[in-house]
Amino acid sequence: MTVYKVYLEGNSSGCMAHILSLPGCFTYGKTEAMALRNLTQAVKIHLIWLRKNKLINTVPQGIVFQIAERQTGNPPWLSGSTAALFLPDLIPPTSAEINNYIRLLRFSRSELLRLVTRLPEEILDYKRKKRWTIRRNLNHVANAEWWYLSRIKDWKELESIPQRVPPGKIIERMQKTRNLAYRILHRLADSKYHQVFIPTKYCNRRLKETWTARKVLRRFIEHEREHYLNIKDILAQISKHSKH
Repeated sequence: MTVYKVYLEGNSSGCMAHILSLPGCFTYGKTEAMALRNLTQAVKIHLIWLRKNKLINTVPQGIVFQIAERQTGNPPWLSGSTAALFLPDLIPPTSAEINNYIRLLRFSRSELLRLVTRLPEEILDYKRKKRWTIRRNLNHVANAEWWYLSRIKDWKELESIPQRVPPGKIIERMQKTRNLAYRILHRLADSKYHQVFIPTKYCNRRLKETWTARKVLRRFIEHEREHYLNIKDILAQISKHSKH
C-alpha cells in the first residue's frame, strides 16, 4: 500500500488537489470530496505515464491518500488568479531534483508536440463555446512559462522572447521559451534563489502572491500537463462531433 500526501487549495467555487511527491499530478473538483474522488484516477494515469517513460519500474497497486495541507484562496485554475505556496514548496531544490523536474518537462513537452505539431490549421483554431482553441492553449503555455521564470528574477534573457508572434509561429515561440527555461531552471540550485519572492512586475500587486524556486518548478510541470489534457479533450470532442 502506497500513501500519498495530498495538498489542497481552492474556495467555494472548487478545489484543486496536488500530489507534490508526483510532480505534475493533480486534479480538480467542484468540492473537496469530488477532487479527492477524481484524484485516484489521476494518480493511476500519472503513474502509468511515468512507467511508460521509464521513470519508474512498477505502478503501485494499492493507493491511500493522506491530507497534508489545505489552503483557501483564489481558484488557481482561473487565469490571473494566485496559486498556493505549500509548506514543501519552501524546501530549496537540489541540483538533482531540478534535473528530475527538467527530465519530466522534456518527456511532457515531447508528448505535447507529438499531439499538436501536425494538426491542420482548422483543428488548431477549432472553436467550441466558452473554450479556448488548441492554438490559444499553446500560446498560453508559452506565456505562462515566461511568466513563471519572471517570478524569481527579471532575467535578461527573457527579453529575447517576442511577446506576440503570428499564429503560425506560436509553437516555435513556445519552444524558444522552453529552451530558455531549461537553461534558467538549472540556476535555481544557487542558494541566492532559496528564499520567498513576492514579485511586483507582470502581476496584480495587491494579491502579493508568494513564490519559491520549487513552486516555479512545480507549476511548470503541472501547467503543461493541464493543457496537454485540455488539448486531448478538445481533439476528442472534435472527433466525436465529426462522427455525427
